[in-house]
Amino acid sequence: MVRAAIAARKRITEPGAWKLITGTSKMPKTAFPIGTNYPVTFTRNWHWRVDRITGPSAENYRLLTAFNGNIEEFRAWFALEIGKSTTLLARYEFHGSHPGWHCHAPCDDVGTNDLGALRTRGCRRFPLSGRFHRSLEFDTTSEERALTRSFLFYRIDTESGGLL
Repeated sequence: MVRAAIAARKRITEPGAWKLITGTSKMPKTAFPIGTNYPVTFTRNWHWRVDRITGPSAENYRLLTAFNGNIEEFRAWFALEIGKSTTLLARYEFHGSHPGWHCHAPCDDVGTNDLGALRTRGCRRFPLSGRFHRSLEFDTTSEERALTRSFLFYRIDTESGGLL
């Protein structure tokens, strides 16, 4: 299910708007609902947006794209909407503290126990931290580059909407 959801071509149904954190702040819980009591938190200088996406079988997803160019941090979190919450399917990330573009995703299908969890059961990092990485350079210093990287990784169709 996770691999198929990432590989499938998807389209944006509700484009998000970029927001910039100027002080420590929390995203509204409704923007990217992970659990009921734990909103996603960003510190100063993070840019973030949430896009709503539809898959080929009419399943609904949310894609959180966030970055902080000052500290070389990037997050693209892809979640399946289930009612008022979400199940996180994959996290595509870069961290300045340990370079290398990588993805955290479960090897198996996610279940109802994974609803609202930041880390699903059986979640693995690809490639592993000590293994070869194809790309070590942080090049996501603008909102456009961040969105392009996020949309390309999760195969979001941008041709029809012209959102980039």
